[in-house]
Amino acid sequence: HTLTNTGNGSDTFTVNVADVTSGDQYDFSNLKVYLDANKDGVPDSQTPVTSVTLAAGESVNLIVQATTPTTGAGGAALSAGDLGKLTITAQSTLDNTLTATNTDTVKITNGAVISVIKSASVTAID
Repeated sequence: HTLTNTGNGSDTFTVNVADVTSGDQYDFSNLKVYLDANKDGVPDSQTPVTSVTLAAGESVNLIVQATTPTTGAGGAALSAGDLGKLTITAQSTLDNTLTATNTDTVKITNGAVISVIKSASVTAID
């Protein structure tokens, strides 16, 4: 994920990741967000972040980590095709009406392959 401050000045953004509890077959646990300043796909440290301060026009990459369960709703084993969803939301602390949300969808497949589908929902534009 890339978070960009499109405002005219420095701003601090709260960052929250949450499981989507409906419309999918399983729930994630141990949800965390990490900085990836050098954009290599690896967290810069093992310390999760809950806020990020960015200058006007500055961007930062974020990595979401979540644990996938072995069973889904009702205790049934997960199988190929089952979906899990989570959201990552960034909110301006200067103007808390400015938020951006991405929904990540993880599909269980046969073999050691992970497929992520990314979508965005912006509630306000600066």
